[in-house]
Amino acid sequence: MGQIGKRIRQIRKQKGKTLADVAGDKLSVSMLSLIENGKSNPTMDNLRHIARMLEVGVSELIGESEGETKELWRQVEEYLSEKGFTDPDRVYGLIHPHLEEIAHTYHGAEVFKMYAYLLALKGDQAGATQYIEKAEGVFLNLGHRQKATETRRDLSMFHFLNGQYEEALETILELKRLMETEPEMTETPALKIKVFYNIGGIHLALGNREAGREFLYEAAQESARTRDMTRDHEILSNGGYLALIQGDMERYRYYHDRLALLIQMTDAEEVRFAYYFLKMLHAYLIKGNPEEIIGLHALYEENPVKDKAMKLVMDSYMNLYLGIAYFHLGEHGKALGYLSQVHVQNPMARHPYDVATKAEAYAYTALIRLRKGEPEEARKEAIAGREAVLPLVDHPSRDFVLSVYEEVMIQTGAMKEPQGSLHAKWKEQL
Repeated sequence: MGQIGKRIRQIRKQKGKTLADVAGDKLSVSMLSLIENGKSNPTMDNLRHIARMLEVGVSELIGESEGETKELWRQVEEYLSEKGFTDPDRVYGLIHPHLEEIAHTYHGAEVFKMYAYLLALKGDQAGATQYIEKAEGVFLNLGHRQKATETRRDLSMFHFLNGQYEEALETILELKRLMETEPEMTETPALKIKVFYNIGGIHLALGNREAGREFLYEAAQESARTRDMTRDHEILSNGGYLALIQGDMERYRYYHDRLALLIQMTDAEEVRFAYYFLKMLHAYLIKGNPEEIIGLHALYEENPVKDKAMKLVMDSYMNLYLGIAYFHLGEHGKALGYLSQVHVQNPMARHPYDVATKAEAYAYTALIRLRKGEPEEARKEAIAGREAVLPLVDHPSRDFVLSVYEEVMIQTGAMKEPQGSLHAKWKEQL
């Protein structure tokens, strides 16, 4: 924004106008001075007034920074579509040197949002909050109320990303109340559905499984009522996943059947993934059928995922269940090949349930190493699994990973007595 202030001052002096001349009866002289010095953000109305008093177009005030900002956002999008968040520092390096030149335009707000996300990944919650609020302010100034509301939701997600689940819940519940009292902040059903879905996810991260279950169901019901299916693949797959680990087959069938209907209506990559992920999970947890898992994956691969960033996330789950399937078929070499490609701590899938589920890769790898007579490697994998799941809430995968840890430690002589985390449901897998 400082660059726009500099241009205002430059044009004002070129035209021989004083601060009072440009401020007129719309702005105070002190406010205009703050704008020129980059210490205050002008609204779009203020920019129009200043442009009118200087007898120039608003585009001249924004200057080259608008085009440069748009180009910067294009570069960021291009990189993310190719690489995803495999190297957040690379994206940070694209944006950080240009922060002072970013125009307060639609694309500028998107850049600020992305920068806030990168700061959140680095654990800088204060910086993330500063830039997400800046993005929200730009969207509001431009009249994009829906985008401003979505940006407020992003702030909650940044708290979540840093493990600040209570703060995340408080922020998003406040947004929910705002949306209820000011309906004009929500122009489409999609945002309301997202908020229900996110509240459910945060409750699950906090261990409030019943509240999480109900908000996920409410999101699913709202999407059915409004016929807005933009988030259905996430809502239905995660709702079905929760139903499976709770043993609620009636609720599972509700989510499964809606996904089965959805996949007949679209060939979108994310929908196909959600459907086959849920089917493979059912084959693993309920049926214990490794051949079915492999068969489902073959069907899934008939239309390979083209979006590279999306593929990085999806492949972790597919590789996990293929690795598990081959483990149970006794093909340990194949199993290790797939399990080694599971990214447990992917920044785009950092929910405790995601981490707990994918941490099974450590557990199965440890079991394979143990059976291959590699005790040190087995212990290393078992310890990595334990460290990944210990901070997490109660979850069957967490129980399994801790069970494997104890079994490996006992069998390799590193532990003499079980410490009580062995779970009967999973004992048979050892």
